[in-house]
Amino acid sequence: MKAKAILVLSQLFLVCLPSLLGQNFSTEWGVIGDAEKQLTRYAKDPDASAVVLFDKGDSYFFYDNVEGYKIRFTRSKRIKILDNAGVDYAEVIVPFYVDESGRAEEVRNVVGVAYNLRDDGSLETGSLDPGSVFEIQYQDEYRAKKFTFPNVRAGTIVEYQYVLETPFLFNLPDWDFQDEIPTVYSEYTLRMIPFYEYAIRHQGYSRFSYTTSRVDSKKRVFGKTNPIEFQDLITIFIQRDVPAFKDESYITSVNDFIMRMDFQLAKINYPQGGTKEIMSTWDKLIDEYLKNDYFGKYLRKSNSFARSMLDDNSSVLTLDAAGKAKALIGMVKNACIWDGTYSKYTDLSAKEFQQIKEGNSAEINLLLVALLREAGLRADPVLVSTRQHGRIEKEYPFSTVFNHVVVRVGGDENAFLCDASAANIQYNRLPSNCLNGEGLVVHEGRVEWVSLTNDLRSADRKELTLSLDPEAYVLQAELSLEATEYDAYEYRSDYAQDEEEWKAYFLSNGFSRVDDLEFGENIDLEQPFRLKVSGSSPLDYLGGQIVLQPFLGFPPLENPLTQAKRSYPVDMTFAKERRLLSRITLPAGYQAVDLPPYAKHENDLMSFVLQVRRENENLEVEGSYVFKKAVYSPQEYVLLRYSIDKLIEAFNASVVLEKIDTKP
Repeated sequence: MKAKAILVLSQLFLVCLPSLLGQNFSTEWGVIGDAEKQLTRYAKDPDASAVVLFDKGDSYFFYDNVEGYKIRFTRSKRIKILDNAGVDYAEVIVPFYVDESGRAEEVRNVVGVAYNLRDDGSLETGSLDPGSVFEIQYQDEYRAKKFTFPNVRAGTIVEYQYVLETPFLFNLPDWDFQDEIPTVYSEYTLRMIPFYEYAIRHQGYSRFSYTTSRVDSKKRVFGKTNPIEFQDLITIFIQRDVPAFKDESYITSVNDFIMRMDFQLAKINYPQGGTKEIMSTWDKLIDEYLKNDYFGKYLRKSNSFARSMLDDNSSVLTLDAAGKAKALIGMVKNACIWDGTYSKYTDLSAKEFQQIKEGNSAEINLLLVALLREAGLRADPVLVSTRQHGRIEKEYPFSTVFNHVVVRVGGDENAFLCDASAANIQYNRLPSNCLNGEGLVVHEGRVEWVSLTNDLRSADRKELTLSLDPEAYVLQAELSLEATEYDAYEYRSDYAQDEEEWKAYFLSNGFSRVDDLEFGENIDLEQPFRLKVSGSSPLDYLGGQIVLQPFLGFPPLENPLTQAKRSYPVDMTFAKERRLLSRITLPAGYQAVDLPPYAKHENDLMSFVLQVRRENENLEVEGSYVFKKAVYSPQEYVLLRYSIDKLIEAFNASVVLEKIDTKP
């Protein structure tokens, strides 16, 4: 259950809940007890491959003579590897933020130790080599420090610590109490100073295991001429025995659902007197974007580029509104190259972008807005958050919730959303990564939200022709694929016409060899994506019978919904239709002795039907299923999970062939 609240930390009431039973495991760096050594299985989650023994964070404000106050965040974490599958948790990634100007957070003082138990019960320790810590590009505006502990196996205990220093006071370091493995003890300490107040958002829990707050006895001083004394307010938040976040299927971002707390700067109290409210409103935020050098001013300065594009393509202006919009969107897609970066702000000036015509999503889509307006069409920028970036909480008017900008064309019932930085999607569609809740329309005068989802049903249709050669133990297969809407978009984006990628796809779905690939035209994005493939796989024999999966490996084999119940939505991105048709030529001298039974299932969430037809010596197995919604509520989870179980059972039933006995 998710609990939401905004609290100002300097006014936080004490909440002291009764402490749970004493902890058997040490929470001190470098102190390893018998309980940690002897742990081979975590009783509260017997299937866990690793367990977080403790995870402790501490945020402290310190004064830098050049930049003023900064935040020093220190983290210590200890993990016990329980089996070989848990070895992956010895690889650590520490993200840090870099803004548009290159100003960055700093990660330093990275230390780590791996402990392995010797036969005599003593510990063999190995320290992390500082030279093994390297920097990588992480995502969007983040880079990261990455390191991997050596000599890790089942039974190893690893612990690491690092310091992150940030000049970005608008975003106090967040804290995740939950991980994809269970956590025994999680603690976050905040040492607040009276000059900054923060809004705090709780997610995934209704209360803490324990929390306490006190005023630090140590006095600090700000300023030299007229020094101001103050004391830190120290607040500690503790959660114990936090379960693993296991079910990551069909969600937007894990950060949308795990137990966590995050913060945003709400108010500044100046030491010399006076205050500044930072916590904005959506209408003020819109006004700030319209005045921003890297948004509103860029948009206005793009007019000259837009006019020059129209001068070079004046015939576009003779089209009706719909034709004009389609042509102009195509013009920008063809003229500009997306550099792969999502952004709500531009990095280049309008003049620089006009010269190189390559840039981030804001530069491309704000140019499109200017071009559409210059051609006499209604167009507005729309701020969005991509699926990986997370959901937008409309209760919290912060700019940081957005990471991308798209375009709304028109303002009536015929209006549509588009993204000129997405090359493989139809002109009047958003790419699937943008189908995430609502977006904020940026125009003067009012706050308007627009839904980013739609009711379009995407289809993936596969037709198989299977020929069996029992003497050579080979199944020859020919397949034709046709996909529409978002299925077509994802095929075009993920695989394009890369033969090696497609071969890997078919080899993972029942083919053992791919002989030939033939692509359709696939240029017109409003037409289905098509291809044909031929290949083979070995026949399966069981007790002298041929056992055949009529749809090879294309139906789902396991239910991705693994939990008995779920407290958050099942987000499939878009509604889906799947059709599988298999035509099987029976080999001479063989007959079908067992066939998939007729199956039909129908409810408000999904439906499927499976049937078998005999045509002389041939079989035709046809199945289709539909997921009717893009997003299912937690209340619909149990029925949806049950329906998928029934689907898997029906669509993975075998065809069994047996040689005809010709003896008299």
